[in-house]
Amino acid sequence: MDTGKVLCTITAFLAFLTTHFASSDSDNTRIVTATTPSIGSVSQRHNSGNNTETTHTFTETSPISSINQSGTTNNKNIGNATQTTATSTATTPTTTGATPIPGVQGWIIATAVSTSVAGLLILCCVGVCVYLCCQDNEDCCLCCCCKDYDDCEECREGCRDWFSDCCENCFSRCVCKSDPEATPMVAQTETEIPDPIQFISVHLPDGQSLRMSVRSTDKIRVIKTKVIELVNLPLYYVNVYHGLMPGESDSLDEDISFTGYGIYFGTDQEFTVTYASHSVLVQFADGSLEEQSWDPLLTVGDFLNMIDLKSQAARKDMLLIEAQWEGRAALQELVESDKKTLLYRLRKIKVSFSFQVVLKIIGQNTQISAKVFPTDTVNALAKKFLKAVIFIYEGTQLGSDKTLKDYGLQEGSVVTVGWSVKVSVARGGQIYKYSLLASNVVGELKQILAVDTDIHLFEQHLSFNGNVLSDDKMLAEYLTSKMEEEMDIILTSQPWRVSVLLPTGTLRDYQVSPNNNVAFLKNQIEADADIPVSRQILQIGRNDLADDGLLCDSIVPSSSLIYLKEQIALKYSSNWTPVSARWRPFFEELLQVSDGNLKEVNNVCFSTKIDRFKIGSGNKTEVFLGIRHDGREVAVKRFPRSMSQNFKNEKGLLTTLDSPNIIRYLDIAMDDEFLYLILELGEFTLNEFISTDEYKQNQTNISRELVGQILESLRTLHTGHNVIHMDIKPHNVLIDISNRAKLSDFGISVVLPDNQSTFYTTAKGTYHWVAKEILDSATGKVKYKKNADIQVAGMLVYYTLTGGIHPFMPNGEADVFLCNKNVQDGKHNLSALDDIVGKHLVDWMLQPDPELRPTIEEALAHPFFWNVDMRYRFLGVLGDEKEVKESWKQQPHSVTLTLDGLTVSVFNTVAHWKDLLDQAVYYEVSRPVRNGYRSTICGLLRFIRNVDVHLKDQPTAIQASVGNPMTYFTAKLPFDELFLKVYKTVRDTRSSADDWTTRGSLKEYFPA
Repeated sequence: MDTGKVLCTITAFLAFLTTHFASSDSDNTRIVTATTPSIGSVSQRHNSGNNTETTHTFTETSPISSINQSGTTNNKNIGNATQTTATSTATTPTTTGATPIPGVQGWIIATAVSTSVAGLLILCCVGVCVYLCCQDNEDCCLCCCCKDYDDCEECREGCRDWFSDCCENCFSRCVCKSDPEATPMVAQTETEIPDPIQFISVHLPDGQSLRMSVRSTDKIRVIKTKVIELVNLPLYYVNVYHGLMPGESDSLDEDISFTGYGIYFGTDQEFTVTYASHSVLVQFADGSLEEQSWDPLLTVGDFLNMIDLKSQAARKDMLLIEAQWEGRAALQELVESDKKTLLYRLRKIKVSFSFQVVLKIIGQNTQISAKVFPTDTVNALAKKFLKAVIFIYEGTQLGSDKTLKDYGLQEGSVVTVGWSVKVSVARGGQIYKYSLLASNVVGELKQILAVDTDIHLFEQHLSFNGNVLSDDKMLAEYLTSKMEEEMDIILTSQPWRVSVLLPTGTLRDYQVSPNNNVAFLKNQIEADADIPVSRQILQIGRNDLADDGLLCDSIVPSSSLIYLKEQIALKYSSNWTPVSARWRPFFEELLQVSDGNLKEVNNVCFSTKIDRFKIGSGNKTEVFLGIRHDGREVAVKRFPRSMSQNFKNEKGLLTTLDSPNIIRYLDIAMDDEFLYLILELGEFTLNEFISTDEYKQNQTNISRELVGQILESLRTLHTGHNVIHMDIKPHNVLIDISNRAKLSDFGISVVLPDNQSTFYTTAKGTYHWVAKEILDSATGKVKYKKNADIQVAGMLVYYTLTGGIHPFMPNGEADVFLCNKNVQDGKHNLSALDDIVGKHLVDWMLQPDPELRPTIEEALAHPFFWNVDMRYRFLGVLGDEKEVKESWKQQPHSVTLTLDGLTVSVFNTVAHWKDLLDQAVYYEVSRPVRNGYRSTICGLLRFIRNVDVHLKDQPTAIQASVGNPMTYFTAKLPFDELFLKVYKTVRDTRSSADDWTTRGSLKEYFPA
């Protein structure tokens, strides 16, 4: 700027000297009559999108002809941005006898010439000044109306409103704060300045940037024209945006000029270019259509390499059938001749691809892999063999008149290959000949022989080459050479024997005829094993054999093992539906127990005499495995009749509770001594489950789900039925076959009246699992409230998350009195839990003061149960709050002050949180922010929000560095600690006049 000022000063001085010397020439004088416009006579029109025109008119009376004989001088700038027209009319006067005065004329001529030269020099120097002002100084020459500098954000924002494209240092001259109503304008010059060439930066999607020269009156089309020269795309595929964040505004219309959009070239302008995606309709061989969207700059070759053809076939295996693009219909020709053709020319493609099927020859280990296409016929498979064969796929023989796709063949399909075999069966001197398929099993041949020879198939004995033929094997499995076509089989007859498994576990063989009935076999069993026929029930699998049925109609030789059951066990075993994994061997054994060791009450079968079938016990109660008449596995809880009140209490509660997280009541039963509750069966108690390998191998995920289910069961009690459990402990939480936690044992639970929140009774519960207020009132009446359940549930939550550690007994001591003392003193130790969010929940639930504990609804709304995505979204939503956006102001909101005052451990090790991130990511995202993001928590929240919203608008390299924003920030930052402290700050506003938790944007994170 200093250089420009010096040049301007020198120019003015030279103009002065020229005029001075000219005026001293008294010998050369001319009379000149000139009409010269002043500054006010210069006509200037600045209109967005239109040309700027300046017209000067000169009239001169002179004996000297004008330089331009035509009398007109025109100067047109490229692009018609600026037009200057000067018209001069010169008239040579007729001599009237007057003699010109030489001295005066010389003076007039000298004056005019020197004035013109000075004006021309001034105009040149002004141009040089303007150029040097913009080039040599960081200040923007077009914003020089901004005089006074006040380094504040409001001043910057005001100046930015008037001049959207000013350079940054122009803000140091902003007067917007002192006079916001003033209309800034560019100072008028005494002479018209042509529309200058400007330089702009154009950023392409591939990360490259272009420098272009334009004029302010040029249309946006000039950018598109330049881009399509580089990328060879049609004009309508190119979108132009002003700035670096195209997501924040619509694309610019190519027929509107820069001035039409109010784009002021006070500084180097940034423009972003994107390409419209191109859609291609893909039709696969199965007729399905899919629309694929791709970058239009991809070539056809790229497209064929990238498109998902629903298989892993290599490109050489593709069969390209048909395509449509700009009048060309043969894609095969296109691909082979011009693989570089850009994708935007392609509109539709129909493709088919080959796949491999497995041809498995019947009865052999031989397999052949064949490449086929969906449109091939079955004959394509037959070409692999020299003889007539048949093909079978999923039990269906393939006909030669259909294509492979008609039968649903796909990659990896196994097709069985069969052929015809000539079979000769010799019995004595008689020969029986048959033509069978190699896939026929021996049992089918026996059925044919049973008709032809009158020998029951169960009594037939077939041998081939010294091998006894098994009923369920195919003929081909006995052939020695590949695809052999003849078999010579020998048939003999022999007695039939069946095997019976007795209740004692003894296996006995009995000789019978296939035409004997089942009762015949039972009589043999009674004579041999001394088991009355009336108590015998014979089964194959789970099917009972009727006494009057023929053995040959009920028994297959290959599965002729018969089970003998006694009456009680059989009644239940026939319907038994195995579900439990842990208890299945026990049930199998239970159904083998004789009548003397079984008990049947109200259609429930169980054993109380064999200890291994007792699965639990409590205060005078015991639990046994049982099977109900409908085959369901159950737990039978037995109460002495002296505990009838507990029985009625638990039964009454369970009949009203309906929740997947509470053990389900099924039925009741009773006899002379006991009362029985029939309950849903669990696999483990919680204390048993945490010792299993399944829990230990996936402790984090399983324990989190168990905690949620335990608290859900408590919500059912507290909010759904106004119930206090009063005996929460690991033994009363059952884990079912699906690893779902279910709360059980409601013997001492109480239902509160609707208008009552406290229950007065004597102290109840189990040591180690009692709330502080109950221990404090161990003598006399105790006031039970729901928050007593909350504290004990907090102990159980910690126990579940840490694999069996009690928060008031961290070292595992079995000292009941020490544990209770720690509870009363409020001394809990949570050091075994690494999850700081979970630790916060447990600490809240363990508060010594019952009134400071959360309700069950508040506990379940705690962010411990939020997934990472929800926690990340919470920070992003908070970063978009108005107060967080404006936290840089002189008087920020009290909440943002609190947020900015938070201390996060890792932040203490760096000067700015940006040091924990990739610097390229930070500086690229920070470019639109003049001074970058502040090092405060609010600055970080705002940065997280902007990355999440605008990452798609960043260069490809930045997008690749970030990847998934949630994954990026959770890995780079001390995310859990940051989240928890921010969450607590917002939650604490619930007790203030400005409650942020009720805001529409944050309401979902803080249920009422």
